[in-house]
Amino acid sequence: MLRTALLLTSALTLCACDDGDDPSPPTADARPDVDAQDLTDARTDDAMPGDAAVTDGALSDATPDDASAEPEPEPRGRHVDLIRGDRFSKLVIEVDAVPGTLPDMAVFGEVVALLGDVLDKPGGIEVIFDGALESRGADYRWPFSEVEVLEQETDDLAVDADTIKIHMLFVDGETEQDTDRGALLGQAWRNKSIVIYRDNVEEACDMAGGGFPLLSGQVCDAAYIAVLTHEVGHVIGLVSAPLALTEDHEDAEHPKHDIDPECVMYYAYEGSAAASAIGDRFLRGDESAPRFDDACLADIAAVRDN
Repeated sequence: MLRTALLLTSALTLCACDDGDDPSPPTADARPDVDAQDLTDARTDDAMPGDAAVTDGALSDATPDDASAEPEPEPRGRHVDLIRGDRFSKLVIEVDAVPGTLPDMAVFGEVVALLGDVLDKPGGIEVIFDGALESRGADYRWPFSEVEVLEQETDDLAVDADTIKIHMLFVDGETEQDTDRGALLGQAWRNKSIVIYRDNVEEACDMAGGGFPLLSGQVCDAAYIAVLTHEVGHVIGLVSAPLALTEDHEDAEHPKHDIDPECVMYYAYEGSAAASAIGDRFLRGDESAPRFDDACLADIAAVRDN
């Protein structure tokens, strides 16, 4: 199988790559206006102590009989390994997608560049488009249990021992949790896995664009950047999921999200209001996608620079 890779070292390049990793529900990014409990509460790596040492690379297996062998690293939360570079110097994002559901490649470049600014990954950050998923159709309503099974079945990209991985799915259809008040655009769980619901994103973009194709396209690219960044933010432990807060900036009404509406971790950037929020930014003359605010950056830095 030919795999395409987007690699960040000092610059972004597009290349063809060869193939070999680890496999749990989400920081259920609840859509705006819908009271859905964020599943991060029960499914982050600090909520599952047995998961704290799960990694995507092979750590050394020192034996008691080998006096010269280095001791095994102390177990720690997976989100820490995603942020730091001491054990895993490289990050790979494995992408499996239903044909036709991927956004423009520039979207991935923007997200990789943003992550390169905040994570300690001297070996680079690489996006590998690994496999095609079977379409369920635009009207299919995904139960999360089926998303989880699909993620486990397709998490098959092997990575080197110095590399840690995030697994990202792009599917068509919608979710069982969607209502006429709002829809989920993405979900993240177990500080490892992400799913993006393409049809929900596109519908939100069309509504925000007001029927103007050019504006809808611009808004949609920025919305995809925001949604992907938001979900990766949850995977690396934001907000208090389980990355410790350096100051109180968690939204009490929307746990695991930032209280600042200009921050990409604000709750609106996970649901159908994301595109509308992007459209409002465009009307104010700001055509950039939202980024992590200073409070989120401080939380990341406290782990990265420790």
